Amino acid sequence: MPKIPFDDDDGRFEFAEPPELSEATKKAMARQQKLDDANFITERTLQFQNDMAAEFARAKRDGDSGDPMFVKDLMKVASEMRTEHLSDIPRGPRGRLISQDAVDLTRANMDGAMERFQTAALHRLNLERHQRAFTNIEAAGAEIAAAAKRDAKGLSGLLSTVDDLLGQYEGVFADDEFAEQRAALRLRTVVFAVDGLIERGATGDARELVTGGAADADLGPATARFLLGRIDMSEEDNAAKAAEEAAEARSAGVADLVVRVATGKVFPVELEVALAQGTIGPEEHADFLAKIERFKDDRARRIEGKERINELLARRQKPDETDRAAVDAVFEDIAEAIAGRPPEERAIIETRFVRRAGMLPAALRDSLIGGLLSEDPAAQVAAAGRFVAFEDADPVLIVNLPADTLTRARTITAFAYPGLPPARIVQLASEEVAQQGEEGKDREVEPIAPSGTPKQPATVGGGTQTQVSHAAGKAGAARGSAGNVKAPRDKDADVLFKKYRGNLRPREGKFVSHPRDLGGPTKEGFSQRLLDELRKKRPDLKLPKSTKNLTPRQIDRVFREEFFDKLRIKKVWDIPGMKREAPQLPEQLFDNGILHGITNAGQLLQQSLDDVLGTDLRVSDKKGNPVYDGNVGPATRAAIDRAVREGKIVDVNDRMVDRRLDFMKRQPKYKTFKGGWVPRAESFRITPKKP
Repeated sequence: MPKIPFDDDDGRFEFAEPPELSEATKKAMARQQKLDDANFITERTLQFQNDMAAEFARAKRDGDSGDPMFVKDLMKVASEMRTEHLSDIPRGPRGRLISQDAVDLTRANMDGAMERFQTAALHRLNLERHQRAFTNIEAAGAEIAAAAKRDAKGLSGLLSTVDDLLGQYEGVFADDEFAEQRAALRLRTVVFAVDGLIERGATGDARELVTGGAADADLGPATARFLLGRIDMSEEDNAAKAAEEAAEARSAGVADLVVRVATGKVFPVELEVALAQGTIGPEEHADFLAKIERFKDDRARRIEGKERINELLARRQKPDETDRAAVDAVFEDIAEAIAGRPPEERAIIETRFVRRAGMLPAALRDSLIGGLLSEDPAAQVAAAGRFVAFEDADPVLIVNLPADTLTRARTITAFAYPGLPPARIVQLASEEVAQQGEEGKDREVEPIAPSGTPKQPATVGGGTQTQVSHAAGKAGAARGSAGNVKAPRDKDADVLFKKYRGNLRPREGKFVSHPRDLGGPTKEGFSQRLLDELRKKRPDLKLPKSTKNLTPRQIDRVFREEFFDKLRIKKVWDIPGMKREAPQLPEQLFDNGILHGITNAGQLLQQSLDDVLGTDLRVSDKKGNPVYDGNVGPATRAAIDRAVREGKIVDVNDRMVDRRLDFMKRQPKYKTFKGGWVPRAESFRITPKKP
């Protein structure tokens, strides 16, 4: 054991033997030695592995991992790193602190890490070489297969090229993998050669190639059967295609003959040639000959008709029924001449001819009827407009039209408002036609001129005394009438009626007999005059003789069937946007019907719509005078729908309030009942009236 230097009293250094260590101290030092060794082994091994991993990642990123030198260079760097990590061993005053055993174990760990990284590098090298080989083989194989598809005669040379190509990579693949690559590439070359022959229609050469010429390709029985199957399918497809082309050629030839025969541009000798060539059969030949004869007769008829019409026009005479055949013949000639022109231009020319001839040709009539009955709304509207235009020009032109056809045309035209989609026009017209069929003709129109003074209503009520007027008779020509319509009862309509009926009770009160009320005693708005009318008109209601004896159920039924349903309140309520924009309008219509009668209510609504929209909802009465019929039918509802869409429905509602007030002021009992009438009407105004 070395001596330990110390300083004595005179300042000189002396050496002495170190003191003897105790057993406990020795054990503690041994434990510390083991701990230092373990820390050294762990730290140096982990540090080396981390440095190796970083170097491996760098080499893969910056180097070529497919280069054989990649592994050698990596191992050289790893060896230098190992030496560096083992050269710096911690030491203390009495020598190194790490035992030789720890150093040896650390070196062994580093060697193991180097072997693992070497294995990974070799795997990376082989993977890169395989990928490159596969890529090169795939590219070269595609070129070889394409060459085989272009020219199958050089197949033997191409198969040799395949073998030479794979020979370059013989050391890269294992023996079985090499054999698989060779077989797959040779098979691909043969298949492409066969496909090329099939596409060129040389199925015989393709069959010979598979059965004999491709023996060098090592085709197995299954592969040969597969290729022969493809050849068989191709031959069948070619036969079917040839038959289809022949059929198409025949169809094209027949279609050409059909067109030329229809225009008189085929001679019988051409039909004989087509029959001999098989383009047409005997039946088609006979049919074409008959059509040629009919064409000649038709041409002669048209020439004769044109001469007849020109003769009449030269004498300033119009054709009569005896000349209808001539008119039809001339029109057919004109229709053929203008067939390629735009529809608007054709319509102008056709209309001009009809007016000059004073007669509607059969072909044009049938065409317009077809448009009117088609499923295309635009075609229906166009055809209807032309029928009505012919009627306006000369009623004689449409004298032979079926009545239902003319009625439909008139109804569609009546709803053809500017900006209204054709589908909506046709829908409204269909509703109107159906409605006219349901209602009959049992209500007389009560005319109110747009700016004149209305007739005295049958009854007038006021405040809590209301007498209701009813008009009976038939409706105007295009809109129909309110009639005895019984609208389908549904839950939504029931709820709406109950709401309006509940709002009506406070306005009408209970039983009142006012001496100045022309309608007589009134109960909840139900006047004696109305009761007398309904007892004659509706015996099915089984109403009492006096309003005083009316039950709530009887009153509700009358108000529902005779007012709510006839004014079509629910349909007005269901117009899109009504609930949001002007929910007061349907209830005002119902309230006005109870107060002054359903005819008056409908008329005031129609007048208000005309005032705001600039429309004209009037119809002709028996004498041909324009009047408002008061029917809230499809035409009126279409105008309401338009007002909603244009954002004018609030103006219509408030305008109706104004017209109600004007109507009230013209009544002889206005001063007596204005205290109830005016607030009642004003309660429906949406926009406050300016002072």
